[in-house]
Amino acid sequence: MSSKPSKKKITYGKGPPDLKSILINLSSLLLIVLPFAIYYDYERLKFHLGIVGSSFLIAVLIPPFGWMRPHPYSDMDGNRKIFGTKHDRPPTKNKSETVQQ
Repeated sequence: MSSKPSKKKITYGKGPPDLKSILINLSSLLLIVLPFAIYYDYERLKFHLGIVGSSFLIAVLIPPFGWMRPHPYSDMDGNRKIFGTKHDRPPTKNKSETVQQ
């Protein structure tokens, strides 16, 4: 019998997309459609601008807070996926480890 260590392959970023990415995509789609909506329905300009603005506000406020799309390889712990994933995240490097190498 060989005594090879078993390596468990860990795949990051698999699974359903997180809620923040979906909201950023939806907000971007609304921003692209906005000029057409204004062209065809100029009387409701404030309504259309409010819908696009509020969609971006909601997308920014959903955790992780901020404008960046979460991903599993982020150097910032606050920018990792939260919703729709298992919390098996890749380890982050300590600053002391990178200085010694």
